[in-house]
Amino acid sequence: MNDSRPSRLVDGCLIATAAVPLAVVAVIWWGLSSCAPPSPPDVAKVAHSARTDAASKQATTLLSDTFDRLWRDQPWLTPNKSQAVLDQCRSTESGLVSVTWAPVTCTRSVKAAAAFDGDFASRNLNLHKALKSTGWFATGDDISQVITNYYRPMKGRPEGSPAHPYGPSDLPAATYSLPRTPQVEMNVRWLTRGAHDPTRPLASGDQTVIRENQQMDTQAITKALRTHRYVILLELRTTYFDAARSPSPTASSVSYCACRSGNLCTCPGG
Repeated sequence: MNDSRPSRLVDGCLIATAAVPLAVVAVIWWGLSSCAPPSPPDVAKVAHSARTDAASKQATTLLSDTFDRLWRDQPWLTPNKSQAVLDQCRSTESGLVSVTWAPVTCTRSVKAAAAFDGDFASRNLNLHKALKSTGWFATGDDISQVITNYYRPMKGRPEGSPAHPYGPSDLPAATYSLPRTPQVEMNVRWLTRGAHDPTRPLASGDQTVIRENQQMDTQAITKALRTHRYVILLELRTTYFDAARSPSPTASSVSYCACRSGNLCTCPGG
């Protein structure tokens, strides 16, 4: 004989009422308990470990030395003392039914600015050549492509609302990478006087522990553009800890099943 005693839906999951047989209730309870998401990896434990402290100091020195070499090799650039810094450890989740937390990674990003004058294209093409000669390779458009495909054909054309002549501030970013351990990534952008300010704070994400967060002095950038034609913004970024490659003080990944509209969950191995 069929059992027609009632059940109901709560937040998309099937819940039995008191009239449903105990065996059915037990099955439903098991299904619901398998849906409960566990806590994400202990990002704070990684972020505050002695090993991460030591690796962050090495990353700080690496990025500082990289900037020093860039300024030394390009004497036409006048560096600004203000820098933006974001040092963070994080884990991200992916998936819909079976959600997986990614291994914890810790990265350090530093954004610095330098003013310059002269011919915009020739100056930056010299920078591109210098980067290539020291081992940097393009991971997207490089500086020469940005100038060839955007700056030269579009320079001076009306752009935006209100309209303004297309110029360096409108150019897409150029991106490079330096293949070393740890790898360093570079993002290059430009500013001109009166343009919108892309020196916005470096962004962080969910399940993130911030180790250091320093904002750039935008007034210093504005001041530099009163006496110089252009400002170049260089952001260097390196991942100095990756739990997928190194032993971690916390589990690198964890999965759970999520309830979906009236269906019971079945976790892997369950």
